[in-house]
Amino acid sequence: MCMTVAAIAVAASAVVGAAGAARAGDASQKQGEFQAQVSRNNAIIAEQNADYAVRAGQAKAAQESMQGAAKIGRIRAAIGASGVDVNTGSAADVQESQAVQSSLDVETIMHNAQLEAYGYRTQGKSFEAQAILDKAAGDEAKSAGNIAALGTLIGGAGSAAATWTKGQAPAPAPAPPSQQ
Repeated sequence: MCMTVAAIAVAASAVVGAAGAARAGDASQKQGEFQAQVSRNNAIIAEQNADYAVRAGQAKAAQESMQGAAKIGRIRAAIGASGVDVNTGSAADVQESQAVQSSLDVETIMHNAQLEAYGYRTQGKSFEAQAILDKAAGDEAKSAGNIAALGTLIGGAGSAAATWTKGQAPAPAPAPPSQQ
């Protein structure tokens, strides 16, 4: 009777251990899914930041373009006020030089905005890859929990069977009384 109780206790312990292993696997899977969602959200934010960087660069480039045009206008006005023909010679060269400089400034601003956007997009791709890894890690943790639960059940069944079998074995025959 005592061995039967012990076998039941071993079996119950195995069931509880298996349930714990399965629950741990489920929790790890949920953690992986959560981390994957955080990474996907970060990827979305990175893409939004890339779009904002491009738009900010476009706005800054437009402002620079207007400032360059205003500077050329001031140069033309100053040259014209001095009585020089603004469309020929060095006066035209000065204006052309300023136009090239303004265009270069605008292109530099746009290039920098594109580089910033590229950095955000690269970061977003990294977050997307991390989301895939986090999801896979969670799935693997769940599988590992299920395998551990099965192993615990099998081990517990073996231990319970051994304990029960030990209790079922016939008791050894008593030793014959010693003769003196």
